[in-house]
Amino acid sequence: MTEDRKIIWQEYVNTGGEPGPMAERMMCDYDRYWEADRVLNKLRELGADISALRVLDFGCGPADYGLTFARAGAQLGVLDINKSCLQLARFRMKREGIQEYRGMFFDLVIFGEVLEHLDDPLATLRQYQPMAEWIVTSSYPYRSDDPANDYWDKPGHSDTARLQQPACREFLEQNYERFNIDEGRGQLSLWRKRK
Repeated sequence: MTEDRKIIWQEYVNTGGEPGPMAERMMCDYDRYWEADRVLNKLRELGADISALRVLDFGCGPADYGLTFARAGAQLGVLDINKSCLQLARFRMKREGIQEYRGMFFDLVIFGEVLEHLDDPLATLRQYQPMAEWIVTSSYPYRSDDPANDYWDKPGHSDTARLQQPACREFLEQNYERFNIDEGRGQLSLWRKRK
C-alpha cells in the first residue's frame, strides 16, 4: 500500500486528534502492511472467506493490520490501551469510509507485536480462544527464551510475558494449527483452530 503516512498523521492532528508520541512513531516511522499482506494471502490460500470475517485488531496502534483486512471486506473492530493510537485507528477508518464493528465476537484476532507488552498474555489468549477460529501472532511467543536477550530490555516488554512464552506456545499449539508465514524466521504466524 502506497500512502504518505506523515500527511495522514498531520490530517489527524489538524482535525483534533490527540498527538501522542507512540501513535506518531507507529504511524510515521514504520508500517505493518508487509506482515498484514502475508497473513491475508495465507488466509486466502487456506480458503478463508475474508468478507465473512469479524476481525479484532488487538493493540491496534494505527491499525495497519486491521485496515488491510477491512479493505478486503472484513468487518473490523479495534482495541488499544493507548488513547491516541485508538483515536488514530478510528480516524483512519473514518477517513476510508470503514465502519467499526462493535460486536463482542470475532472470528480472527490479530496480536501484532502486542502480547509481549501484556502482564498476562496467556489469559488474553485464553479469553479469545473460544470464539476465534483464527489468531495472528507477530514476534511473541517465538522470541528468545533467553532472559538476557536484548529484546526483553525494550521499553514496555513485560517480564511476565517473557516467563509465559513457553506456556503461550503450548496453549496455541494445543488448540490451533500453526502456519509460519515469515519465510522461516518463525515469528509471524497464522493459527487455525483445531477441529
